Amino acid sequence: YVRCFRSKESLLRENNDADVEDKGVDDTLLLPLARTLAFNWAVGNRREAGVALAHITGSGHEASALVSALSKILKKIDPVRYLEAQMASLRQSFEDWMDNEPEEIESIHPTDEEMQAFADAEKAHKAQFQDLEQQAWKLSQSLGVGKLSKQLAPALLGFVQEGIKFAFSNSDGADDEDEWALGTRLSFLRILIKYANWAKKKKDHKQALKETLDEKELALHDHPDFGEVHEDDLAALEAFRKALGLEPTAVAKDDDDATAMDASMATENEHVTPSPSTAGRYSRGSTNRSRMSSVSGLRSLSPLYEEKDDGSNDGSGEEQGEEGKDLIIEEERDEDESEDEEFSAPAPKKGKSYGRKALSTSQTTLDPYEEE
Repeated sequence: YVRCFRSKESLLRENNDADVEDKGVDDTLLLPLARTLAFNWAVGNRREAGVALAHITGSGHEASALVSALSKILKKIDPVRYLEAQMASLRQSFEDWMDNEPEEIESIHPTDEEMQAFADAEKAHKAQFQDLEQQAWKLSQSLGVGKLSKQLAPALLGFVQEGIKFAFSNSDGADDEDEWALGTRLSFLRILIKYANWAKKKKDHKQALKETLDEKELALHDHPDFGEVHEDDLAALEAFRKALGLEPTAVAKDDDDATAMDASMATENEHVTPSPSTAGRYSRGSTNRSRMSSVSGLRSLSPLYEEKDDGSNDGSGEEQGEEGKDLIIEEERDEDESEDEEFSAPAPKKGKSYGRKALSTSQTTLDPYEEE
């Protein structure tokens, strides 16, 4: 039933922008799934629950009210399983967002229609991530107000650690080849920020998360492809540390110094003008993250003039200078008088390389995808 639900859940999303919601869609798609989960939640499937929980936002008022009521029931029956279902929901929604990355324009000279279509796709992609952040916020609020229960408090540490593990990974298993570019999933940390207030309440939990983050960040920095990590992904990591009340690591400070140095060096190269890039945030659909950036510009070489020596020269030196001048004139007469000049085009940039092996991860205390 979940596969059928996933194939038709776009009908639920359409209710979000409709002037009049189609309540029949909620009754035929979402309500049967919610009833099944509520009745069997003691042994319920976390992934199925995650699919339903994703509609707590973005599917209209009726769907939001229905999922909110379901959340209260699931939390009451088994709060830890409910928390794991939240992780499954957020991970699935995040992967859907990554899969919807706008495709880059392949044309070197795109038309106005292509540029407008790409701009609209980027706008929709950004709105989808904002909906994901709203989804995480509502799910976090459903855990409680002011204080977590005795069952949820220790489980939340494992929840956040599982999220950190996912954010720093670029494959779905230790034996899988790298599926995504290094650091591609770091944006998931912006989703975990919605749970930061719960995670930092206990000092021992905060310290455990600091140690996990430091270990993951150092491993990321030591990776040979670290230079290819997108600046927006690193910004997500910095924002997450700040939300937890943690100081930036020495690695982050070194990176800031290196970025400032690169910026100052870039200003020195004034005679090379990069063409505007129409590339998107990522190229998610393949393991090659290409950027439509090319460098154009011609370098003209000015002739070098020999400066005269201000010191005293004897007569022989002047004669040698005149002979040398005559020799240069004779050579110039023998050369082709064509006015065309040859210019060397800049060497093309190498494509971005990607991680060779998935980063090693520590044993986690929570796996929302664990088989029942």
